[in-house]
Amino acid sequence: MGGEGPGRAGRLLFDDLAPERPVPHPIVHLEYPSWVDEVVDFGRPYPTDESRMRLAIAVARANVERGTGGPFGAAIVESASGRLVSVGMNSVVRLENCTLHGEMVAFMMAQRRVGSFTLAGAGLPAHELVTRASRARCASVRRSGAA
Repeated sequence: MGGEGPGRAGRLLFDDLAPERPVPHPIVHLEYPSWVDEVVDFGRPYPTDESRMRLAIAVARANVERGTGGPFGAAIVESASGRLVSVGMNSVVRLENCTLHGEMVAFMMAQRRVGSFTLAGAGLPAHELVTRASRARCASVRRSGAA
């Protein structure tokens, strides 16, 4: 199928690139790498800044160790409960898409999970974005209703 190539983990499909069946408009499909459920426990809460940062670091580390991308991880949690909504990892090279930085993947997955284009929608709890660039001096926790 178009968009798949040697050494590619995960899936991002560009059906318009498949010469055997061209389509009038591109279709983009994003999935987590296969290792995510081994590394991330979506059922447990992450109640502290430390537990949230450890999660983002674990995602960044796994992304490098498993050869699926750069050392950048992110997580989005509900601020008050610590419920994990999504994670993200750098997927730019793996999926050949310059927009797929860890934070963007986390936002895309979170918005899909809550069913809204914004995490600040009516009736939604406040969310936090936690990012970590492994082996770098960059770490942040952002408390915001913005998405």
